[in-house]
Order: sequence, then structure tokens, then C-alpha cells
Amino acid sequence: MYWKVALLITIPAILSIFLMPWAVLRPDVRNLIADSIHLLFPLLALGWIAIGLSAIEDRRKRLSWLFIGSSVLVSGAYGLAGQLVIGSWWPEVLLVTGFLLLWIGILLRPGQFPGDLLGKLVILLDVLISAGAAAAITVQLSFPSLILTPGLASLARLHGLLIPLMALLTLVCINLLLLRSTPRHDTIPHVLLVLGCGLQVVSGMWSAYLLLMGNRDVPLLCLSLWPIGLLCYGAAAHWDASWPDQTDLLEQQIDPFPSITGMLVSVALVLAALMPALYTLVNPLAPVQPGPLIFSFVLLAGLIVLLLIRQVLTFIHNRRLYASLQYLYRRMAQNAATDPLTGLANHGCFMERLEQEIHRAQRYHHPLAVIFADLDHFKQVNDTYGHHAGDLALQKVSRTLEHSVRDIDLVARYGGEEFVVLLPETTLEHAALLAERLLFNVSQIQLPFLEKDRRRLTLSCGVAAFPETCATANGLLNGADQAMYRAKYEGRDQVGLATLLMAGIIH
Repeated sequence: MYWKVALLITIPAILSIFLMPWAVLRPDVRNLIADSIHLLFPLLALGWIAIGLSAIEDRRKRLSWLFIGSSVLVSGAYGLAGQLVIGSWWPEVLLVTGFLLLWIGILLRPGQFPGDLLGKLVILLDVLISAGAAAAITVQLSFPSLILTPGLASLARLHGLLIPLMALLTLVCINLLLLRSTPRHDTIPHVLLVLGCGLQVVSGMWSAYLLLMGNRDVPLLCLSLWPIGLLCYGAAAHWDASWPDQTDLLEQQIDPFPSITGMLVSVALVLAALMPALYTLVNPLAPVQPGPLIFSFVLLAGLIVLLLIRQVLTFIHNRRLYASLQYLYRRMAQNAATDPLTGLANHGCFMERLEQEIHRAQRYHHPLAVIFADLDHFKQVNDTYGHHAGDLALQKVSRTLEHSVRDIDLVARYGGEEFVVLLPETTLEHAALLAERLLFNVSQIQLPFLEKDRRRLTLSCGVAAFPETCATANGLLNGADQAMYRAKYEGRDQVGLATLLMAGIIH
């Protein structure tokens, strides 16, 4: 897809450049080539936009391309009128109309502005920077010629005023386009739209400056930039039509803050505004007008201050964003390792911790024990009192088990009504004593629906330990599980101990 879009723009541009040397030698050929470019490129762009309108399903995007297509039509007519109609007001009318349609089309592009105050301030600063930079360029290039050039025709003065004004407002629209969050697949159309706007602005400013300086022979390259910019709009429409509107959620851009693209545009505009002023100071032959020059330097100093403020705001936002991401990461890690009903560690978290502890116990020859606990007759609780009562019982048991162990121990919900307790630095004998305490504490749990029927919760526990009964994590867990089932078989509400015989069976 990328190479297709590149070909759509580069082939006409390369052909135009190769024809320039021949056109320079033959003015009649030059005019013919310029007229052909101004006729064919807009027609080609309109064809792509028309095809895109029939394929794009998003209503707002179709409306945007309708206005941009109308702008291409009017701008193409302006390019031809500028070549064929001399001394008329119609080209200027077409110029303003084409830019108005282009601005509406750009602003109608789908996207979301930041909702926070910091993001809105950055957008405001970017708009001020782009407007100020365009004003500085206009003051340095156009206004001195408008004021000082004697005998300048009124149409030339109007042209010299309109082009910088249209360029300024176009740059503002470009910034607003780039500062909105959009799906990632809209990045290429946005880049092409910005490229088309930039070529139109450069072509217009260049031709306006030459006309104001009294040069009626505008270079073919300058004339070609305008229709090539229109061709970029057609390529953008072709991209939009080739990409489906129903995109996966992973393709959505998450960052709601103005991107670095807006910063690059702002910096580029300030540098562009600084170049004419530096050229005037360095070149001894350049005419110096103190008024416009001083105004430009003061404006540029203000723009640099605005850029610094924007960077500070961006730094503050990034710091807040980093803190938010760290918090969300901790929450996600906690949720991934936690059982949602009881708040205990889940099965995966327990197995990971068990592997860590068994490796440590094997390496340093320290004891390690596991208690496997299962609530007795818990299905009867759910069937008699409902699952809500069963959930409440599980939560009560979970809190009781947590409060009955040490801080270094880990209590986890293994699944259903089964719980496991990991006991580092604990022998089989001490683990059995703790299991007896767990049985007693659980039996003391008071639940209204159980007290009404004079019933109580009971546990069956199995205990296994390293190195007394097994030497691996799998053997430790399965040994405790087998001991728990033996406790159930022997009457429930009691503690079963894993044996070496069990370890030999399950090892």
C-alpha cells in the first residue's frame, strides 16, 4: 500500500522535474507544460477522490472528502485561471474559495482533541506558534514589497496580501489536524494532506513574492508545486478508500495528548520564520527595513518562549502519564495474580511462588510446607442457601485463613472451595499444628444462615513438607492433596499428613 501511494505522487513530480530544463529553453513549451500540469493533475486527483467517496463508509469522512474534492476542483480552476486570465479578479476569488473549502474539509476529518486542560493549553500554544510564525514570514517577505514597491498594481497587492493570509490560516488548520487523536491508519492520509497543504502554501508564497518583486516569469517548479499538492489530496483519498473503516481496537491510537508531530511543525515554522531575518542580517546587499525586521525578531523571541512553555507542559504531562501508567501496571499485575471473589492469590500466582520457594529450599536446605484445605460439604451450602451465601462463606473463610498465618506465608484460592497455604521455613510438624489451628478458626466463623440451622463450616486439610515427604514442587502439592483426600475419607474436619509412601507414588 505504501509503495502505491508513493508512486501516485512521485511519478508525476519526477516527470515535471525532468521536463523543466527543456521548458526553460522554450517559453512556449514551458507554458504548455504548466497548463497541462494544472489541468491533468487536478483531474487525476478528482478521479481518486470520486472513487474514494464511493468506497468510504464513514459519514463524516465522506463529507470531509466532499469538501476537499470541491477545493481541488476550485484550486485547479485557480491554477488555470492564473495562467490564462491576466488582469482579472477571478483568480483571487477562486483562490479564497478553494482555501475555504479546504479548511472545512480538514476540520471535518474525524479525530478527538484532548479532554484535559493541559492538552488544550498545548493545542492553543501550537496554534499561536503556527500563526505567529506565518505572520513573521509574511511581514518579512510580503509587506515590505507591498509598501515600498512603487507603481505596484492593485491586483498584485491583493495577491500579495491574500496568499500569506491563506497560508497562515492553512497552517492553523494543519496544526488542528495533527493534534487530534486518530486511528493509526489515518496517519498516512494526514501526512499526505499536510504535504499537499505545504506544497500549495510554498507555491503560493513563492509566486506572490516573485510577483511583488516585479518578476512576471514564475519558474515552472513553483507553478508545478500547486497541482502536485492537489495530487497529494487524491493520494490521501485513495489511501482512505483502500483501508476499511471497521478497524481492530488494537489499531486505535490511545494517546489523547497532542503528538510530537505538532511540536515538529511548530519548530519547523519558527525556523522558517527565522531564516529571512538571518539572511537579511548576514547578506550586506539585502535591503534592510528596520521596522519589519525589529517586529519579526520580537515576534520570533515570543515564539521561542511559547515553544519552551510547550515543552514544559509536555514534560509535566509525560510525568503524570508515566505515574498513571505505573499505577495501572501495578493494578493489572495485582488483578492478574488475585482471585476476584476472595482477594487471595490465584492458582497461577501460587504456582509461581511455589516454584520460587522450592528452589530456595533446595538450594539452602531449608524446610518448606504446604497445606491443602477443602471446605466440607460446601455443595450443600450452595444448594441450600444459594450461591450468594456460598460466595459470602468463601470470603469469610479467606479472611480467616489470611489472619491465621504469618506475613511471609501465602494463602491462595486453588479453585472452587479449595485453598492452599504455602509455609516457608516450616517443618511438617509445625505445619500440622497450623492446620489444626485453621480447622478451629474456620469452625468459629459465624454466618446468619448457618446459625439458624445450627450448622458450621469445617475444613479437611492435607499437609506435606520438604524434605520430609517429597523433594519437588509437584510432589509437595500432590502429597498435600492426597493427604487432604485421606482426611476426607477418614471423616472430614481433620488434618491428614503426607507420607513417604505417598511421595513415592506421586514423585
